[in-house]
Amino acid sequence: MNSWEQSGLARFFIRIDKMIEAFAIVLIIAMVLIVFTQVMTRKLFNFVFFWSEEVTLLCLTWFSFIGIGIGFREKLHIGMDMVEKSPAQVRTDGSGQGDRRLHVWIRTLHDCLRHAVLDTHVRIDSSCH
Repeated sequence: MNSWEQSGLARFFIRIDKMIEAFAIVLIIAMVLIVFTQVMTRKLFNFVFFWSEEVTLLCLTWFSFIGIGIGFREKLHIGMDMVEKSPAQVRTDGSGQGDRRLHVWIRTLHDCLRHAVLDTHVRIDSSCH
């Protein structure tokens, strides 16, 4: 494939990206307008469009999925080194703190799970009496 075909393909994908971003903007604007209209008609006229909540939820869902894709493409998502790196990479990061950080991360995860299980167990026992 020559460079002209590659640049043509790149332009094609850039156009698709721009269309998806424009669709996300249209979705958020539509969602804001629908919710604003719903609130105003409910407060002023005591009337609500029966479709407004469902359309708003659809817009929110699609906007969220498109936003996830855009965020992934732009590397905007929050990441943690302990999760992104394998334990071997953390252990050999050169700072000498890799093993300690891994131990703290595992201990924190263990404590969270233990408390979640114990709290559930206590709630079940207290509700039975």
